[in-house]
Amino acid sequence: MTRSFVGKGLMLIGAALVLGLILIGVTGELTRERQGARVPVSNPQTLPGHDQAELQRCQALGEAATKDATCLALWAETRRRFLTPASPTRAGD
Repeated sequence: MTRSFVGKGLMLIGAALVLGLILIGVTGELTRERQGARVPVSNPQTLPGHDQAELQRCQALGEAATKDATCLALWAETRRRFLTPASPTRAGD
């Protein structure tokens, strides 16, 4: 009889550990989702309305946009804006 009680006790302890680990994992995921939702995404170099409309037109063109001079120039300008580091601001300004 002692053996069956020990076996049942070990099973209960194991089940409690597994449930505890699952609870910790779920809590961690829920916390991470909430923190991700709080972080605002900002784009300091927003595109003017005209450029945004042109980008959408280029997207609608699909592969043909790779031969369109306007799209190529707009993409080059967008890359330049995106990849150029922002100028540092001074504390006194």
